[in-house]
Amino acid sequence: MAHLDRYVTQRLHDYLIDLNLVPVCAALENLELLLDPVVDAVARVAKAFRELNDNLTLQVHTHRILVRVCQRWDAVNGLVYTTELHGLIETFRGKFEAALQVAPSQTS
Repeated sequence: MAHLDRYVTQRLHDYLIDLNLVPVCAALENLELLLDPVVDAVARVAKAFRELNDNLTLQVHTHRILVRVCQRWDAVNGLVYTTELHGLIETFRGKFEAALQVAPSQTS
């Protein structure tokens, strides 16, 4: 399980770097502006996560993954985990779960 969490976190970090989101998230207000493209990236990671372990419910792990993502942003950009950031995580989680509902499943 820990290995899977590390995989998901690393893949999400890779997607954020690919989308050039990590360097521009220097301020907390920028994070809110970038929520929609980030949700798209998270949805792609979620599909990979779902393919790796169909028995786990993604929503159970969503909050932990988002906290880890924000901790990564904190490490990269000096953001502080505040009440405001927690509110953004909750907004992000809602958008994430909505994206999962409409994300096309990948079946082989």
